[in-house]
Amino acid sequence: MNTSHDTRRGFGARTLAALTFGLLLAACGGGGGGDAAEPAAAAPAPAPAPAPVPSPPPPAASALPEGQTVAAGLRHTVFVKPDGTVWSLGDNPDGRLGDGSITNRLAPVRATGLAQVRFVSAGDSFTLALSQSGTAWSWGLNDRGQLGDGSATNRLAPVPVSGLPANLKSIAAGSYHGLALDGQGRVWAWGRNVSGPVGDGSTTDRLSAVMVPGMSNVVRIAAGGFHSAAVKADGTLWMWGRNHLGQLGDGTTNNSLVPQAVMGIASIKDVALGCCHTVAVTQSGGVLTWGSNDAGELGDGTTTLRLRPVAAAGIGNARQAFAGGARSFALLSTGTLQGWGENRDGGIGDGTFASRLTPATVQSFGSLASFSAGIAHTLGAASDGKGYAWGGNSNGRLATGDTTNRAVPTQTFGEVRAAQ
Repeated sequence: MNTSHDTRRGFGARTLAALTFGLLLAACGGGGGGDAAEPAAAAPAPAPAPAPVPSPPPPAASALPEGQTVAAGLRHTVFVKPDGTVWSLGDNPDGRLGDGSITNRLAPVRATGLAQVRFVSAGDSFTLALSQSGTAWSWGLNDRGQLGDGSATNRLAPVPVSGLPANLKSIAAGSYHGLALDGQGRVWAWGRNVSGPVGDGSTTDRLSAVMVPGMSNVVRIAAGGFHSAAVKADGTLWMWGRNHLGQLGDGTTNNSLVPQAVMGIASIKDVALGCCHTVAVTQSGGVLTWGSNDAGELGDGTTTLRLRPVAAAGIGNARQAFAGGARSFALLSTGTLQGWGENRDGGIGDGTFASRLTPATVQSFGSLASFSAGIAHTLGAASDGKGYAWGGNSNGRLATGDTTNRAVPTQTFGEVRAAQ
Protein backbone atom coordinates (compact mmCIF):
# COMPACT_ATOMS: atom_id res chain seq x y z
CA MET A 1 0.00 0.00 0.00
CA ASN A 2 0.57 0.10 1.17
CA THR A 3 -0.66 3.08 2.81
CA SER A 4 1.00 3.48 4.90
CA HIS A 5 1.48 13.73 5.42
CA ASP A 6 2.02 15.63 2.61
CA THR A 7 0.90 20.67 0.81
CA ARG A 8 -1.11 21.78 -2.02
CA ARG A 9 -0.77 24.50 -4.64
CA GLY A 10 -0.81 28.13 -3.61
CA PHE A 11 0.20 29.61 -0.27
CA GLY A 12 -3.31 30.72 0.56
CA ALA A 13 -4.68 27.20 0.12
CA ARG A 14 -2.06 25.38 2.13
CA THR A 15 -3.64 25.61 5.57
CA LEU A 16 -6.99 24.24 4.40
CA ALA A 17 -5.30 21.59 2.28
CA ALA A 18 -3.06 20.47 5.12
CA LEU A 19 -6.09 20.11 7.38
CA THR A 20 -7.92 18.16 4.67
CA PHE A 21 -5.01 15.84 4.09
CA GLY A 22 -4.62 15.32 7.83
CA LEU A 23 -8.21 14.12 7.90
CA LEU A 24 -7.45 11.76 5.02
CA LEU A 25 -4.52 10.28 6.92
CA ALA A 26 -6.71 9.78 9.95
CA ALA A 27 -9.25 8.05 7.75
CA CYS A 28 -6.53 5.77 6.40
CA GLY A 29 -5.17 4.76 9.78
CA GLY A 30 -2.05 6.91 9.48
CA GLY A 31 -0.59 7.69 12.88
CA GLY A 32 -3.00 5.25 14.49
CA GLY A 33 -6.00 7.49 13.92
CA GLY A 34 -8.03 5.16 11.74
CA ASP A 35 -10.52 4.05 14.37
CA ALA A 36 -11.61 7.61 15.13
CA ALA A 37 -13.09 7.88 11.65
CA GLU A 38 -15.29 4.81 11.82
CA PRO A 39 -17.80 3.20 14.22
CA ALA A 40 -16.43 0.98 16.94
CA ALA A 41 -15.68 -2.50 15.68
CA ALA A 42 -17.25 -5.66 16.96
CA ALA A 43 -14.94 -7.70 19.16
CA PRO A 44 -12.35 -9.51 17.06
CA ALA A 45 -13.42 -13.04 16.24
CA PRO A 46 -11.45 -16.00 15.01
CA ALA A 47 -12.15 -16.84 11.40
CA PRO A 48 -14.70 -19.56 10.81
CA ALA A 49 -13.24 -22.70 9.31
CA PRO A 50 -13.81 -22.46 5.55
CA ALA A 51 -15.88 -25.18 3.99
CA PRO A 52 -13.96 -27.42 1.60
CA VAL A 53 -13.94 -25.88 -1.83
CA PRO A 54 -12.99 -27.80 -4.97
CA SER A 55 -9.87 -26.34 -6.52
CA PRO A 56 -10.66 -24.67 -9.84
CA PRO A 57 -8.07 -24.67 -12.61
CA PRO A 58 -5.52 -21.89 -12.22
CA PRO A 59 -6.11 -18.73 -14.26
CA ALA A 60 -3.73 -17.67 -17.00
CA ALA A 61 -0.65 -16.03 -15.52
CA SER A 62 -0.34 -12.25 -15.62
CA ALA A 63 2.53 -10.87 -17.68
CA LEU A 64 3.34 -8.49 -14.81
CA PRO A 65 5.41 -9.34 -11.71
CA GLU A 66 3.22 -10.97 -9.07
CA GLY A 67 4.66 -8.87 -6.25
CA GLN A 68 7.43 -6.52 -5.15
CA THR A 69 10.77 -6.92 -3.39
CA VAL A 70 10.70 -3.46 -1.80
CA ALA A 71 7.92 -2.23 0.48
CA ALA A 72 7.23 1.22 1.97
CA GLY A 73 5.17 1.19 5.15
CA LEU A 74 3.91 4.20 7.06
CA ARG A 75 7.29 4.80 8.73
CA HIS A 76 9.41 1.79 7.78
CA THR A 77 11.22 0.36 4.76
CA VAL A 78 11.54 -3.31 3.78
CA PHE A 79 13.48 -5.05 1.01
CA VAL A 80 14.50 -8.53 -0.11
CA LYS A 81 18.12 -9.32 -0.89
CA PRO A 82 19.07 -11.67 -3.75
CA ASP A 83 19.68 -14.46 -1.23
CA GLY A 84 16.01 -14.28 -0.15
CA THR A 85 16.61 -12.68 3.25
CA VAL A 86 14.44 -9.74 4.37
CA TRP A 87 15.91 -6.49 5.68
CA SER A 88 14.23 -3.39 7.07
CA LEU A 89 14.75 -0.08 8.88
CA GLY A 90 12.76 2.79 10.37
CA ASP A 91 10.32 2.90 13.27
CA ASN A 92 9.87 -0.31 15.23
CA PRO A 93 7.69 0.25 18.34
CA ASP A 94 5.63 -2.88 17.63
CA GLY A 95 8.15 -5.17 15.97
CA ARG A 96 7.37 -4.25 12.36
CA LEU A 97 11.06 -4.67 11.41
CA GLY A 98 10.96 -8.32 12.46
CA ASP A 99 14.37 -8.44 14.15
CA GLY A 100 13.04 -9.57 17.52
CA SER A 101 13.23 -6.09 19.06
CA ILE A 102 11.24 -2.87 19.39
CA THR A 103 14.30 -0.72 18.65
CA ASN A 104 14.09 1.86 15.88
CA ARG A 105 16.77 1.37 13.22
CA LEU A 106 18.60 3.86 11.01
CA ALA A 107 20.41 1.05 9.19
CA PRO A 108 18.86 -2.14 7.78
CA VAL A 109 18.51 -5.17 10.06
CA ARG A 110 17.56 -8.69 9.07
CA ALA A 111 14.13 -10.14 9.85
CA THR A 112 14.67 -13.12 12.12
CA GLY A 113 14.55 -16.60 10.66
CA LEU A 114 13.30 -15.82 7.17
CA ALA A 115 14.98 -17.12 4.03
CA GLN A 116 14.01 -17.81 0.43
CA VAL A 117 11.52 -14.94 0.41
CA ARG A 118 10.01 -13.94 -2.92
CA PHE A 119 7.95 -10.82 -2.13
CA VAL A 120 7.25 -8.34 0.68
CA SER A 121 4.42 -5.89 1.35
CA ALA A 122 4.08 -3.33 4.16
CA GLY A 123 1.03 -2.02 5.97
CA ASP A 124 0.98 0.98 8.26
CA SER A 125 2.72 -0.81 11.13
CA PHE A 126 3.15 -4.42 10.03
CA THR A 127 4.91 -6.40 7.32
CA LEU A 128 4.02 -9.38 5.13
CA ALA A 129 6.39 -11.70 3.28
CA LEU A 130 5.78 -14.51 0.79
CA SER A 131 8.27 -17.36 0.57
CA GLN A 132 9.35 -19.13 -2.60
CA SER A 133 7.32 -22.12 -1.44
CA GLY A 134 4.12 -20.04 -1.30
CA THR A 135 3.84 -19.51 2.47
CA ALA A 136 2.84 -16.12 3.90
CA TRP A 137 4.58 -14.66 6.96
CA SER A 138 3.74 -11.58 9.04
CA TRP A 139 5.10 -9.49 11.92
CA GLY A 140 4.57 -6.18 13.74
CA LEU A 141 1.41 -4.56 15.08
CA ASN A 142 -1.51 -6.97 15.47
CA ASP A 143 -4.20 -5.09 17.40
CA ARG A 144 -6.81 -5.79 14.71
CA GLY A 145 -5.66 -9.18 13.53
CA GLN A 146 -3.64 -7.77 10.64
CA LEU A 147 -0.99 -10.46 11.07
CA GLY A 148 -3.57 -13.20 10.53
CA ASP A 149 -1.92 -15.59 12.99
CA GLY A 150 -5.11 -16.27 14.96
CA SER A 151 -4.28 -13.77 17.71
CA ALA A 152 -4.26 -10.04 18.43
CA THR A 153 -0.73 -10.14 19.85
CA ASN A 154 2.09 -8.07 18.36
CA ARG A 155 4.90 -10.17 16.91
CA LEU A 156 8.53 -9.06 16.97
CA ALA A 157 9.60 -11.79 14.55
CA PRO A 158 7.87 -13.47 11.58
CA VAL A 159 4.99 -15.89 12.18
CA PRO A 160 2.96 -17.76 9.54
CA VAL A 161 -0.45 -16.42 8.52
CA SER A 162 -3.02 -19.03 9.50
CA GLY A 163 -5.90 -20.37 7.43
CA LEU A 164 -4.17 -20.06 4.07
CA PRO A 165 -3.46 -22.71 1.43
CA ALA A 166 0.16 -23.50 0.68
CA ASN A 167 0.32 -22.38 -2.94
CA LEU A 168 0.15 -18.60 -2.65
CA LYS A 169 1.15 -16.43 -5.60
CA SER A 170 1.03 -12.92 -4.17
CA ILE A 171 0.31 -10.86 -1.06
CA ALA A 172 -0.85 -7.29 -0.37
CA ALA A 173 -0.91 -5.28 2.85
CA GLY A 174 -3.44 -2.53 3.49
CA SER A 175 -3.31 -0.15 6.43
CA TYR A 176 -4.66 -2.77 8.84
CA HIS A 177 -5.60 -5.77 6.70
CA GLY A 178 -3.93 -8.30 4.44
CA LEU A 179 -4.76 -10.10 1.20
CA ALA A 180 -3.35 -13.19 -0.48
CA LEU A 181 -3.89 -14.72 -3.92
CA ASP A 182 -3.54 -18.48 -4.28
CA GLY A 183 -2.56 -20.60 -7.26
CA GLN A 184 -6.20 -21.33 -8.14
CA GLY A 185 -7.03 -17.65 -8.48
CA ARG A 186 -8.86 -17.38 -5.15
CA VAL A 187 -8.49 -14.41 -2.77
CA TRP A 188 -8.01 -14.62 0.99
CA ALA A 189 -8.22 -11.79 3.52
CA TRP A 190 -7.79 -11.02 7.22
CA GLY A 191 -7.46 -8.16 9.72
CA ARG A 192 -9.42 -5.00 10.51
CA ASN A 193 -12.85 -5.15 8.92
CA VAL A 194 -14.99 -2.27 10.23
CA SER A 195 -15.71 -1.02 6.71
CA GLY A 196 -15.50 -4.38 4.95
CA PRO A 197 -12.01 -4.65 3.36
CA VAL A 198 -11.91 -8.36 4.23
CA GLY A 199 -14.89 -8.83 1.91
CA ASP A 200 -16.62 -11.65 3.76
CA GLY A 201 -19.94 -9.83 4.16
CA SER A 202 -19.31 -8.86 7.77
CA THR A 203 -17.73 -6.01 9.73
CA THR A 204 -16.01 -8.35 12.17
CA ASP A 205 -12.23 -8.27 12.40
CA ARG A 206 -10.71 -11.55 11.25
CA LEU A 207 -7.73 -12.92 13.15
CA SER A 208 -7.07 -15.63 10.55
CA ALA A 209 -7.47 -15.68 6.80
CA VAL A 210 -10.91 -16.25 5.26
CA MET A 211 -11.74 -16.86 1.63
CA VAL A 212 -13.35 -13.88 -0.10
CA PRO A 213 -16.63 -15.06 -1.68
CA GLY A 214 -17.06 -14.79 -5.43
CA MET A 215 -13.37 -14.27 -6.11
CA SER A 216 -12.23 -16.90 -8.61
CA ASN A 217 -9.94 -16.71 -11.62
CA VAL A 218 -8.20 -13.67 -10.10
CA VAL A 219 -4.79 -12.61 -11.46
CA ARG A 220 -4.04 -9.39 -9.51
CA ILE A 221 -4.82 -8.13 -6.00
CA ALA A 222 -4.31 -4.79 -4.23
CA ALA A 223 -4.94 -3.45 -0.72
CA GLY A 224 -5.44 0.22 0.16
CA GLY A 225 -6.20 2.17 3.30
CA PHE A 226 -9.43 0.33 4.04
CA HIS A 227 -10.43 -0.98 0.61
CA SER A 228 -9.41 -3.95 -1.52
CA ALA A 229 -9.35 -4.85 -5.21
CA ALA A 230 -8.94 -7.83 -7.51
CA VAL A 231 -8.53 -8.12 -11.28
CA LYS A 232 -9.96 -11.25 -12.87
CA ALA A 233 -8.53 -12.98 -15.92
CA ASP A 234 -11.42 -11.63 -18.01
CA GLY A 235 -10.26 -8.06 -17.31
CA THR A 236 -13.04 -7.16 -14.88
CA LEU A 237 -12.14 -5.22 -11.73
CA TRP A 238 -13.78 -6.06 -8.42
CA MET A 239 -13.64 -3.89 -5.29
CA TRP A 240 -14.86 -3.90 -1.72
CA GLY A 241 -14.45 -2.10 1.61
CA ARG A 242 -14.56 1.56 2.54
CA ASN A 243 -16.03 4.01 0.03
CA HIS A 244 -16.42 7.32 1.87
CA LEU A 245 -14.56 9.17 -0.90
CA GLY A 246 -15.72 7.10 -3.85
CA GLN A 247 -12.67 4.84 -3.96
CA LEU A 248 -14.78 1.85 -5.05
CA GLY A 249 -15.81 3.64 -8.26
CA ASP A 250 -19.48 2.71 -8.12
CA GLY A 251 -20.88 6.23 -8.18
CA THR A 252 -21.73 6.21 -4.47
CA THR A 253 -20.03 6.70 -1.11
CA ASN A 254 -21.51 3.54 0.38
CA ASN A 255 -19.19 0.88 1.77
CA SER A 256 -19.38 -2.60 0.26
CA LEU A 257 -18.88 -5.63 2.49
CA VAL A 258 -18.50 -7.98 -0.49
CA PRO A 259 -16.78 -7.66 -3.86
CA GLN A 260 -18.63 -5.75 -6.57
CA ALA A 261 -17.60 -5.19 -10.17
CA VAL A 262 -16.64 -1.68 -11.22
CA MET A 263 -19.12 -0.95 -13.97
CA GLY A 264 -18.35 0.90 -17.18
CA ILE A 265 -14.74 -0.24 -17.50
CA ALA A 266 -13.22 -3.38 -19.01
CA SER A 267 -9.94 -4.96 -20.06
CA ILE A 268 -8.12 -4.03 -16.85
CA LYS A 269 -4.65 -5.51 -16.47
CA ASP A 270 -3.40 -3.88 -13.25
CA VAL A 271 -4.71 -2.02 -10.21
CA ALA A 272 -3.14 -0.10 -7.33
CA LEU A 273 -4.74 1.43 -4.25
CA GLY A 274 -3.70 4.46 -2.22
CA CYS A 275 -5.17 5.62 1.03
CA CYS A 276 -8.50 6.58 -0.46
CA HIS A 277 -8.16 6.35 -4.24
CA THR A 278 -7.76 3.76 -6.98
CA VAL A 279 -5.56 3.57 -10.08
CA ALA A 280 -6.19 1.05 -12.87
CA VAL A 281 -4.33 0.30 -16.10
CA THR A 282 -6.17 -0.95 -19.18
CA GLN A 283 -4.87 -3.45 -21.70
CA SER A 284 -4.49 -0.58 -24.17
CA GLY A 285 -2.23 1.34 -21.78
CA GLY A 286 -4.67 3.94 -20.48
CA VAL A 287 -4.77 4.90 -16.81
CA LEU A 288 -8.10 5.30 -15.01
CA THR A 289 -8.43 6.81 -11.54
CA TRP A 290 -11.17 7.57 -9.01
CA GLY A 291 -11.80 8.44 -5.36
CA SER A 292 -10.08 11.08 -3.25
CA ASN A 293 -8.37 13.86 -5.21
CA ASP A 294 -7.44 16.51 -2.65
CA ALA A 295 -3.77 16.45 -3.69
CA GLY A 296 -4.31 15.71 -7.37
CA GLU A 297 -3.76 11.98 -6.92
CA LEU A 298 -6.18 11.20 -9.76
CA GLY A 299 -3.99 13.03 -12.27
CA ASP A 300 -6.88 14.59 -14.17
CA GLY A 301 -5.72 18.18 -13.69
CA THR A 302 -8.18 18.91 -10.88
CA THR A 303 -8.63 18.38 -7.16
CA THR A 304 -12.22 17.22 -7.62
CA LEU A 305 -13.27 13.98 -5.94
CA ARG A 306 -14.46 11.42 -8.48
CA LEU A 307 -17.04 8.72 -7.75
CA ARG A 308 -16.50 7.06 -11.12
CA PRO A 309 -13.40 6.41 -13.24
CA VAL A 310 -11.74 9.28 -15.09
CA ALA A 311 -8.61 9.25 -17.25
CA ALA A 312 -5.27 10.42 -15.89
CA ALA A 313 -4.02 13.09 -18.27
CA GLY A 314 -1.68 12.27 -21.11
CA ILE A 315 -0.96 8.59 -20.48
CA GLY A 316 -1.62 6.08 -23.25
CA ASN A 317 1.14 3.53 -22.89
CA ALA A 318 1.13 2.48 -19.23
CA ARG A 319 2.22 -0.98 -18.24
CA GLN A 320 1.79 -1.04 -14.47
CA ALA A 321 0.30 1.11 -11.67
CA PHE A 322 1.45 1.91 -8.14
CA ALA A 323 -0.10 4.05 -5.39
CA GLY A 324 0.52 5.09 -1.81
CA GLY A 325 -1.13 7.65 0.44
CA ALA A 326 -2.29 10.43 -1.89
CA ARG A 327 0.20 9.68 -4.68
CA SER A 328 -0.02 7.65 -7.88
CA PHE A 329 2.53 6.25 -10.31
CA ALA A 330 2.49 4.60 -13.72
CA LEU A 331 5.31 2.64 -15.31
CA LEU A 332 5.21 3.23 -19.07
CA SER A 333 6.07 0.70 -21.74
CA THR A 334 9.14 2.82 -22.52
CA GLY A 335 10.48 2.24 -19.00
CA THR A 336 9.72 5.81 -17.92
CA LEU A 337 8.09 6.21 -14.51
CA GLN A 338 5.53 8.97 -14.01
CA GLY A 339 4.05 10.20 -10.73
CA TRP A 340 1.44 12.67 -9.53
CA GLY A 341 -0.40 13.82 -6.42
CA GLU A 342 0.96 14.73 -2.98
CA ASN A 343 4.61 15.79 -3.04
CA ARG A 344 5.34 17.94 0.02
CA ASP A 345 8.05 15.51 1.13
CA GLY A 346 9.40 14.88 -2.38
CA GLY A 347 7.84 11.45 -2.69
CA ILE A 348 7.09 11.80 -6.42
CA GLY A 349 10.79 12.05 -7.21
CA ASP A 350 10.66 14.72 -9.92
CA GLY A 351 13.17 16.99 -8.20
CA THR A 352 10.56 19.28 -6.63
CA PHE A 353 8.43 19.48 -3.51
CA ALA A 354 5.36 20.66 -5.43
CA SER A 355 2.26 18.50 -5.65
CA ARG A 356 1.27 17.52 -9.19
CA LEU A 357 -2.26 17.51 -10.62
CA THR A 358 -1.06 15.75 -13.78
CA PRO A 359 1.68 13.16 -14.34
CA ALA A 360 5.30 14.29 -13.99
CA THR A 361 8.37 12.27 -14.92
CA VAL A 362 10.27 10.66 -12.05
CA GLN A 363 14.02 11.13 -12.38
CA SER A 364 15.43 7.96 -13.88
CA PHE A 365 17.54 5.54 -11.86
CA GLY A 366 17.82 2.77 -14.42
CA SER A 367 15.58 -0.06 -15.50
CA LEU A 368 12.89 -0.53 -12.85
CA ALA A 369 12.89 -3.95 -11.21
CA SER A 370 10.69 -3.29 -8.16
CA PHE A 371 8.72 -0.36 -6.71
CA SER A 372 6.63 0.67 -3.71
CA ALA A 373 4.94 3.91 -2.64
CA GLY A 374 4.18 4.63 1.01
CA ILE A 375 2.36 7.53 2.62
CA ALA A 376 5.35 9.89 2.43
CA HIS A 377 8.28 7.95 0.99
CA THR A 378 8.92 5.88 -2.11
CA LEU A 379 11.22 2.96 -2.89
CA GLY A 380 12.57 1.57 -6.12
CA ALA A 381 15.06 -1.06 -7.19
CA ALA A 382 16.93 -1.07 -10.48
CA SER A 383 17.69 -4.17 -12.51
CA ASP A 384 21.32 -4.00 -11.34
CA GLY A 385 20.15 -4.66 -7.76
CA LYS A 386 20.68 -1.15 -6.40
CA GLY A 387 17.98 0.20 -4.09
CA TYR A 388 16.73 3.78 -4.23
CA ALA A 389 14.64 5.81 -1.80
CA TRP A 390 13.12 9.29 -1.83
CA GLY A 391 10.51 11.40 -0.08
CA GLY A 392 9.87 11.78 3.64
CA ASN A 393 12.79 10.86 5.88
CA SER A 394 11.84 12.18 9.32
CA ASN A 395 12.88 8.95 11.04
CA GLY A 396 15.68 7.91 8.69
CA ARG A 397 13.57 5.43 6.74
CA LEU A 398 15.40 6.30 3.49
CA ALA A 399 18.63 4.70 4.80
CA THR A 400 20.61 7.86 4.04
CA GLY A 401 22.02 8.12 7.56
CA ASP A 402 20.21 11.41 8.16
CA THR A 403 16.64 12.73 8.38
CA THR A 404 16.66 15.01 5.33
CA ASN A 405 13.89 14.53 2.79
CA ARG A 406 14.92 13.71 -0.78
CA ALA A 407 13.13 14.95 -3.91
CA VAL A 408 14.93 12.61 -6.31
CA PRO A 409 15.65 8.87 -6.20
CA THR A 410 18.77 8.41 -4.07
CA GLN A 411 20.79 5.20 -4.08
CA THR A 412 20.88 4.20 -0.42
CA PHE A 413 20.92 0.41 -0.21
CA GLY A 414 22.10 -2.29 -2.56
CA GLU A 415 21.61 -5.95 -3.32
CA VAL A 416 17.87 -5.94 -3.92
CA ARG A 417 16.26 -8.90 -5.58
CA ALA A 418 14.33 -8.17 -8.77
CA ALA A 419 10.57 -8.77 -8.65
CA GLN A 420 9.43 -11.69 -10.82
